[in-house]
Amino acid sequence: MRISSQQINPSLAVVIICARPESRRVPNKIFLNLGGRTVLEHVLSRALKIGFPVILAVPTEHKWTFKTLLASKFPEVIIFAGDADSPLHRTGAAAATLFPNSKYIIRVTCDDTILDPETARELVLACNQVDATYGSTPMIVKGAGVEVVKAE
Repeated sequence: MRISSQQINPSLAVVIICARPESRRVPNKIFLNLGGRTVLEHVLSRALKIGFPVILAVPTEHKWTFKTLLASKFPEVIIFAGDADSPLHRTGAAAATLFPNSKYIIRVTCDDTILDPETARELVLACNQVDATYGSTPMIVKGAGVEVVKAE
């Protein structure tokens, strides 16, 4: 299933990546170096290839840290500051505030370092075709998976 350029628009979907520096499992995980790039850079690069607008949803207290780090490398990424304690609330607020007309949210975490853009696009189209409220890739290798959630 291929997506035409007309299908890639913010009224269909938006990509939201929740990130914070203080991971409980792996401290500073998003800034770890993997092959010359940080984990966050790998995730952002792959997310941008999906073709929908990309929002990085971060805790309010870290907004300027992320803006400073990413402004020159990823100017097309929108940084949204929100609830530090709830990635779910941060995701919902980012979508409602920045792209209120998007039908779907493609939810990405910084565990998704090998996210496949084509799989993400195909999942959005499949969800849209049947008007699904949720879609995921449970049988895909860890780190490449994606979730699609109806924004409403």
